[in-house]
Amino acid sequence: MNPGALEGLRFWKRMSKSVRRRIVFLIVADILLFTVIASRPDANIRDEASRVLPNVAPTVLAGLGMTGIICCGSIDLSVGAILGLSGTMFGILYERGFSPAICFAACFATSFIVSAYNGLLVRALQLPSIIVTLAGLAFYRGAALILADVGAKRFSEQFTVIENAYHTPGEHYAGVVLLMVLAIALGWEFFGKSTRRWLALGSSEMACRLSGLRPDRILLQAFVIGGLFLGLASLLDVTNHSVLKPAQLGLGFELNVIAAVVLGDRKSTRLNSSHITI
Repeated sequence: MNPGALEGLRFWKRMSKSVRRRIVFLIVADILLFTVIASRPDANIRDEASRVLPNVAPTVLAGLGMTGIICCGSIDLSVGAILGLSGTMFGILYERGFSPAICFAACFATSFIVSAYNGLLVRALQLPSIIVTLAGLAFYRGAALILADVGAKRFSEQFTVIENAYHTPGEHYAGVVLLMVLAIALGWEFFGKSTRRWLALGSSEMACRLSGLRPDRILLQAFVIGGLFLGLASLLDVTNHSVLKPAQLGLGFELNVIAAVVLGDRKSTRLNSSHITI
C-alpha cells in the first residue's frame, strides 16, 4: 500500500464512529439520489450537476475556510458582507469596462485581503473574533454601498452583467474548482500540521503557549487561509449571477457557511459551542 493510501486509512480510523457512519450515510444517500434522478426518462446527469454545483460550491469552499477558524475557537460572521463587497468591486470594474481577468482577480483579492485583515484586527486589538467580525458585517456592507455610489457610473442599486465571458468561473468551472480544492484540502489534512495546530488552539490556548507555539500566529494563519477559500467562493458565487445588488449580495451567506461547519459533526473537530470565543 502506498504511503498516501496508508495515511488515508489511518485518518479514517482516527475518526469517531459517529463521523464514519455519517460519511457513509451521506455517500449512500447521494448515490441513491443520483440513481433516482438518472432513472427518470428526461434525466440528464450532466445538466443536473451543472445546475447544482454552481450553487453548492461557494458554500462548501467558504465552509472549508471557516472550518479552520472555528477549530481555533473563533468565528467569522462577516463572510457574507465580504462576499457582497467583493461582488461590488467586481460590478464597479465591469461597469468601467475592465477585462474579465481583472474583474475576477479583484473579486478574489478583495475577499482574501479583507478576511486576512479581520485576522490582523483580532490579533492587534486582542478582542474576541465574534465582536470584530460582527462589527465588520455592518461595516463591509456599508462600505460596499458607498463604493458603488462613488465608483460606478450611473449606479441604480444594481449591476447587470450581460457578457458571458464574465460568468465563466461560476457557470462553467464551479465543479472543477470545487473538486480540485477538495483534493488539496484532503491532502493538507493528511500531511499538513496546520489543522492539528488549529485544533490545539481551539482546545487550549495555554497548552499551545506551553508547547512553544504562538496562538496569535496560528489564528492569523487560519484567517489568511480562510481568505483564500472565501476568495474562491466569492468568485464562483459572484460570477454565477447576472444581476449584482450590493445591498443584497451575500445576505445570509454566513449563516449557511457556519451551519455547514458546526452542524456537520461536533465530534469531528472535538469542539463545542463553549470553545468559541464570545
